[in-house]
Amino acid sequence: MKKLLKFDVKRNNKIITRLMIVNAIFLAFAIVFHLFVKNLNLTFTKDFIRIIFIGGVVFFIFENFIYLFSLVDKDFTKANSYLIFSLPLSSKTYLTSKIVNFAIFYIINLMFLLGFYKLFYFNIGSDLIYYFTIGLICFVLVLLARINKNVLSNFKENKSAGIIVVIFLALIILIAYIICKYFSLVFVNSSLQLAKPMDYAFVFPFAIGKYGIYKNLTPFIYYLLITLGIFVKTSKFLENNIDLP
Repeated sequence: MKKLLKFDVKRNNKIITRLMIVNAIFLAFAIVFHLFVKNLNLTFTKDFIRIIFIGGVVFFIFENFIYLFSLVDKDFTKANSYLIFSLPLSSKTYLTSKIVNFAIFYIINLMFLLGFYKLFYFNIGSDLIYYFTIGLICFVLVLLARINKNVLSNFKENKSAGIIVVIFLALIILIAYIICKYFSLVFVNSSLQLAKPMDYAFVFPFAIGKYGIYKNLTPFIYYLLITLGIFVKTSKFLENNIDLP
């Protein structure tokens, strides 16, 4: 697996470097802006902070999608598929390598984002880390779905592969909405309790209570179990459709 990890890093070196340079530029801009505001003794409005947070998350998601597609799609071109899938690797090792590779990029990318937020006085606490941990699990789910789509379209020649995968992901989100809305489990006073119906729990894993924000465990558990299940299914799918040992 180590060799495949190194191979992927070398093969995606250009896009990694470019994305990291963009991150460094935004971070440098944030530092300059921070010093400017500090020297003039200015304060940030709530609307401005909200825009900064949403903008940071949107750009963070955009960057990770770019790398995810680059990491996965290159294996399914005619030039690379024979080389990659003739290696002495099991399907589980192949998938694990892709997940580890993406997770490392995700974490490095997140460090830049958290540094950016810190310069705008965001509280980098456990709530924010919990939020992005669930985000990583969701990205891994998308990565596995993308691999399934590529296998269907490139090896099974299924022209509807993209539509099938989109419908599948939409179904997962729909089920997540229902489960997370009506079965949200939160810790209150050191005890696990069922929260009232929460419409946005599937994307916002917090319950706002009288004494603060409670972490909602249901989204984490749901997406983790779904991702593990898809990992097993994708592993078997690769073994049945690609010549892996």
